[in-house]
Amino acid sequence: MAVYVSMVLVQFATFPSDESCSMFQIALEAISIAQYVPGAIFSALRAYVLSRSKPLGFLVLALSLAPVGANLVQPGHIWLSALWRELPAIWMSRVRKHN
Repeated sequence: MAVYVSMVLVQFATFPSDESCSMFQIALEAISIAQYVPGAIFSALRAYVLSRSKPLGFLVLALSLAPVGANLVQPGHIWLSALWRELPAIWMSRVRKHN
């Protein structure tokens, strides 16, 4: 929690270049997504130990990691939309090479 709070506070700092700013944004996104993983693992292990059922442990793990998947939708959408904009240019350059 302390790391996340410090990352949020550092967001107001100035950066010398766009590259360092984008690297900081990637690190912040990774930390905000990774914060769900320890709780999910703990919950899955607790369910497994109490019930001695591996399928139940995996089910609890999968359901506990649902917020991670939901948080990955936005970065994935941005990446795919950028790829979709560049796809016609990539395709045309390959067509020109073969002709």
